[in-house]
Amino acid sequence: MSLNLNKSKGFLLSRFKEDEGAFGATPLLPPTLEDTFFAIVALKYLQPEFLKEKRLKLLNFLNKASEKSQEKIEHLFQILKICELLEISPTEPFMTKTKEFLTHFIPLPELPPFSLYALWNLGMFFSNKELSLKIQEKVPRYQIKTLEDLYYLGGIDQEIWHKHYEVIIKSQNGDGGFGFYPGTTSFLENTYYALKILHEISSEERPVARGLDFIRACFNGDGGFGRKPGGISYLTTTSMAIEILYLYKGF
Repeated sequence: MSLNLNKSKGFLLSRFKEDEGAFGATPLLPPTLEDTFFAIVALKYLQPEFLKEKRLKLLNFLNKASEKSQEKIEHLFQILKICELLEISPTEPFMTKTKEFLTHFIPLPELPPFSLYALWNLGMFFSNKELSLKIQEKVPRYQIKTLEDLYYLGGIDQEIWHKHYEVIIKSQNGDGGFGFYPGTTSFLENTYYALKILHEISSEERPVARGLDFIRACFNGDGGFGRKPGGISYLTTTSMAIEILYLYKGF
């Protein structure tokens, strides 16, 4: 099954708020940093010229968001990744405040896997070796409950991906998608995490081909992708699907 992703461009662009210079989850909802992050990831593949055209507006939104995000690890990480995607440097105030913010995490508190991964990336970017080392030492002590946990913890220490390879494979269902863990229902998010990991550690083609079939089956007539075949299209799942399809050239 081949896909024409031109409709996906429209799905994404309809969520851009011209006045705020950012994206919302739907055409009617206000923009958020998270929605803007996912939209930019997808448009980097589908329509990079739009990002160049709106670069100044996006930058203004980013500057405002950075003023409000000094106490949320995930937002700081997303701001940093958006800057990377737009090929711009973070502002000096953001750099200064974030660097100081990272000093608050010694000793390291208990954090969910995504937050830990975001904090580790920030530590690496700002050359905070003490923080990065503390995080790497903590990773093996985590209890991995889902493929999402595995994806983020393995992003810090890839040995974890190899160690749990069989769990990934056993999480794949007959429909080609992956569950949260073995024996659970397939969703696009889980399939995204699994295929991203497999791209890094495995040369097996069959699990990947079946996973791509599942993702393609989640495509809807509005150009978006649902969490499962026939499901409502979401910005997040659409972004994940587009990233995976381009990663594997599976469209």
